[in-house]
Amino acid sequence: MKIELEEVPDITVGEFPLLLYLLDDVREESFARQLFAGLPRVSALRVVCSELDLPRDSEQMMQTCAEAAQSLIFQHAALSKGYTPWLFIAHGAWQPDNRITRYKKLWPSLKQRYGAETFRRGPEIEITSTEGTRYAIVTELLRENFFIGTTILRTNSASALILTRTQELETEEGLTVLLTAALMKENGSYLHRVSWARLIAQRCPRGEILVKAGGSWDEQKYYVEFFGLPENLKILTQSQS
Repeated sequence: MKIELEEVPDITVGEFPLLLYLLDDVREESFARQLFAGLPRVSALRVVCSELDLPRDSEQMMQTCAEAAQSLIFQHAALSKGYTPWLFIAHGAWQPDNRITRYKKLWPSLKQRYGAETFRRGPEIEITSTEGTRYAIVTELLRENFFIGTTILRTNSASALILTRTQELETEEGLTVLLTAALMKENGSYLHRVSWARLIAQRCPRGEILVKAGGSWDEQKYYVEFFGLPENLKILTQSQS
């Protein structure tokens, strides 16, 4: 098993730029390039845990990857700058618009699927359409629940981790702004998964760092990716140099 820290100076350039991995549809490439053209340079930092040989222990690989990413987030340099990790989670699919859905909202399903009892309950907002009802929440990640947080990031496409120095996300207004950036299209309809290109373009210029997770047994690797302005990502690696 090998753990590596990869730095990508600019996610929009290269033979196959990292930007393309953030798109659900290659037809969005032109829009995304226009979106990033007017922004400061956005870089990426990738924590990659790979294993080419068999047997391949996925659980151990995911744990090792999460621990390496956790060490970057909870080290002194980042904490001293006031960065706090907030996990955004939303229903990916529309739920039936009925009393049961409005009673349960989102938290019970998270506890049932992920055992998320250690999460501190934050604000929870509702969005509705003719298709049904969905809920979104935000909760602060801690060392003791960070692995569960990365598991949610990897398996729930309507989730994102944001490192920020503001406390506004813990308000309904702040959560609504984040929800709009993550899931709302230009025509006002909602996506079923986070639009990473839009979210990064809106939040990273503010000095925030966006985090996503991916990988699989078939890919022979698991990874946690950080996106932000170069000067902000540098804070995460100060203790590594």
